Amino acid sequence: MNKIFWISSYPKSGNTWIRAIITSLFFTKNGKFIFELLKYCNVFDQPHRYSFVEKINYNDFLRINNINIVSKYRIDAQKKADVGGDFAFYKTHSSNIEVNGNRYTDAKYTRGLIYIVRDPRDVVVSFSKYINKSLDEVIDLISDENCIRDYFSIPYLMSSWDRHYESWKLLNVPKIIIKYEDLITNPIESIKILIDFLYKSYSFKFDDLEKRLTNILETTNFNYLQDLEKNNGFVESSKYSKFFRKGKLSQWKEELNYQQIKKIQTSFEKTMIELKYLQ
Repeated sequence: MNKIFWISSYPKSGNTWIRAIITSLFFTKNGKFIFELLKYCNVFDQPHRYSFVEKINYNDFLRINNINIVSKYRIDAQKKADVGGDFAFYKTHSSNIEVNGNRYTDAKYTRGLIYIVRDPRDVVVSFSKYINKSLDEVIDLISDENCIRDYFSIPYLMSSWDRHYESWKLLNVPKIIIKYEDLITNPIESIKILIDFLYKSYSFKFDDLEKRLTNILETTNFNYLQDLEKNNGFVESSKYSKFFRKGKLSQWKEELNYQQIKKIQTSFEKTMIELKYLQ
């Protein structure tokens, strides 16, 4: 039953960047990335995955956009997911926190986890641009343990930045945690660590690995992805901001004021120290 590899992160933390790397590894012969490959690692929570609810409980089906309703059917939706083989990759920004006793997923239905984490101070800046909310509004949003957002009208409990990280860290499956900052400062090492995890945990091997690595580095670096979006558009961009906007470290130093920085660091001090975002 455990066929799903989750690629999970808080929004604007590098999830799609990792999806580009993963799909280039698994679904090409040469490692060259194009946006079309992302169909092999799509958002899990979409309305069609819950169409089965109509036959089970029509009233619930009509209210599937209610977090209390949809949470009852998460695991059933994962059981029914067509993985097209032995496994499938799915993206999520949901936390793995219980809603009315129902977690987003559990070890029985999860084959593995790739979790991407980013400094919450930079998350605030990027998320603010993406959803066109003020920095203060976004600071409040990522600090809210009860924060609910949605994909395509299917709601999920995003929760706060720190609880999101903790909820996935506790999932008892083979997992790797990748820092967004490492993808920027040392992408080749980050990709090699990811490949090593896939080999040691699942015995995945890739032909012509050096060639693949060269092409993945070339076609998934941030500037290349920016050019792809500029020339072809990107379905995940918002009406307020390009999806691949800057991809730089420590933007918060220029964007946040002292009180905003203090609020974030006070709220998430323990987790930020654990992840070495604070000393």
